[in-house]
Amino acid sequence: QGPLPAAAVLRIGLEMVGAMDAMAFHRIYHHALNPDNLIFVDGPNSEEDGPLIKVPYWLGVAPLFTETGNPQLDNAACFASPEQLYTGIVDVRSETYSVGCTLWFLLTGAPPVSIQPGPDREGDSPTPGRLRGVPKSVSHLLHRMLRVEPDERPQDPVALAAVLQACLDRVERHGRTRLGALVIP
Repeated sequence: QGPLPAAAVLRIGLEMVGAMDAMAFHRIYHHALNPDNLIFVDGPNSEEDGPLIKVPYWLGVAPLFTETGNPQLDNAACFASPEQLYTGIVDVRSETYSVGCTLWFLLTGAPPVSIQPGPDREGDSPTPGRLRGVPKSVSHLLHRMLRVEPDERPQDPVALAAVLQACLDRVERHGRTRLGALVIP
């Protein structure tokens, strides 16, 4: 359907990070966080609350990104962290990267990078480009989430949720200010 507004994307991010936090408590990490693994749920939410989502497939076999030619795996590789692609390691930091890629996709309609799975992927640079038309606070957060080095990404889902909420509050405040300026007394 095309890119979503920043506020809706931030609400989806908050739900994803909430699921991450609940599962991290049990040391369970998602090996394929990407838009294909989000289920939008019809529910009694208001427009202000944004779409409700479910994140399935927490338990299961981790995908191996060593083979090419499988379209589903090739797509999932676009949302996997560099360390997951290269070593198969998945933890909160790699989930943070995958959530960042997913939010980028929801904002733009395309993943932030195109890393090809397979043995010759070491030369690829998983560095995102520029986000046009996205609030600076959101763009800055996504660039932090998509850092190549895992230790440079947000490490704690609770702290990440707080930053996402602060970005959402800022986006909504800016939206109300702009709407207020358009009202003619």
